[in-house]
Amino acid sequence: MAIIGFSHLSLEVDDPDGVARFFAELLGMRVVRVLPVSERGGSSSEPESLASTLLLGEGLKLELRGRSRGAERSPDDRSTGEPGVRLSFLVDDLTSTLQSLRDRGTGPIAPPGTPTASGIAAARVRTPGGLLVELVQQPAGVATAFDAFD
Repeated sequence: MAIIGFSHLSLEVDDPDGVARFFAELLGMRVVRVLPVSERGGSSSEPESLASTLLLGEGLKLELRGRSRGAERSPDDRSTGEPGVRLSFLVDDLTSTLQSLRDRGTGPIAPPGTPTASGIAAARVRTPGGLLVELVQQPAGVATAFDAFD
């Protein structure tokens, strides 16, 4: 089990367009892609206003996800800390990482999702303080939505 890198920071926000403009126009990040709900693995019932906006800055990959106003968030998206904050780390072997966590008394919030067609697999866990952490196994040579813009 090993974390092999930091993937990205994901923030759930009420106004993704306004927040994206803030980071781009005032802080020099650049919007590289708007990822439709269907491409980010969202439910087909979610409105397209909940698409993800991807930004790049010096050494930082940021995903801004629209938050559905007034909607109850699913248990794997709730946080006892900052709402809508998720840290995403790359791991060398998701299965062994999850087993190691289970052996130490911590497991994923829900079973890992089905890997994407390109083989990217992910699972989410919580830290003792409630921070949502996503563990991602990305096969060598497989690009993510951010990678085309690095």
